[in-house]
Amino acid sequence: MASEHPAAAAAGAEILRAGGTVVDAAIAAAAAVCVVHPSSCGLGGGGFALVHRADDRDFALDYREVAPAGATPEHFRAEGKPEPALLHRGGLAVGVPGEAAGVVALHRRFGRLPLARVLAPAIQLAREGFTLAEAPHLAREIEHGKDLLAGDPDLRSVFLAGGGSTPGPDFRIVQADLARTLEALAAYGARPFYRGPRAAGCWTRPTSLATGHTGGGRSRARSAAGGS
Repeated sequence: MASEHPAAAAAGAEILRAGGTVVDAAIAAAAAVCVVHPSSCGLGGGGFALVHRADDRDFALDYREVAPAGATPEHFRAEGKPEPALLHRGGLAVGVPGEAAGVVALHRRFGRLPLARVLAPAIQLAREGFTLAEAPHLAREIEHGKDLLAGDPDLRSVFLAGGGSTPGPDFRIVQADLARTLEALAAYGARPFYRGPRAAGCWTRPTSLATGHTGGGRSRARSAAGGS
């Protein structure tokens, strides 16, 4: 099992040993890597999946983020002119995530183990935590984005040390809320992520643009094109 972080590779290998399919293992590894590299991926994002089947057929799934249905060009103007900064930082820069919908769609089609078992390694990793010495990429991202993290109480409490200072290598990153959200995904599927209290908690904080306009996460299955 190959992944960009040892904990993610271990998660995938654990699921294979438990009798899971390669897709079960890929979901487990992807979920775990997003625990240790939260600045790069996670439930707030999306992705693509390509599955090569034993019968030589290929399956592709597009579950990238989409723009909120309520977005219009006027939302990204300031004093009548386009404002590029609004595309990069703040609530208006956030698309409707596809990760939760994609994980559930992949698992329903190609999974064997219960989704709760598949996500168990990532849930444990989020709940028990890990030190920054074990996640040098995240340590660099925290150093780079310290001011941004300090401006949000929830992010500050997880990723920064006392007084909003940069944490050292022995600092432990514990993401209890993420663990509970992954448990809800495993138990109830993707719908609670796009409808209900969790969705409301996401949309009302950065902007009201997405409220009532998420449409739920979307994933689109495609036949992978052959070629050389």
